[in-house]
Amino acid sequence: MHTGGYGTLEELLEVITWAQLGIHDKPVGLLNVDGYYNSLLSFIDKAVEERFISPSERHIIVSAPSTKELVNKLEVITFQESTFEMLLA
Repeated sequence: MHTGGYGTLEELLEVITWAQLGIHDKPVGLLNVDGYYNSLLSFIDKAVEERFISPSERHIIVSAPSTKELVNKLEVITFQESTFEMLLA
């Protein structure tokens, strides 16, 4: 997912929710160019801290500042749909 407005945010959260519901079993890649999504990621981390989002579900989102780094991260992750945990391969 790359930078965008309301529609992009809605699509991002929808795909994350699909992973929570088991509709797909893939991590969600977030291209965080120039820290565009830092505030959103901090909000999500706060929701984990406050126990609105489980720590294992936080790992659904994989972010990186460049496409090369994001692809590298996504290539070494395995997604366990039973716990929504992503582990290094």
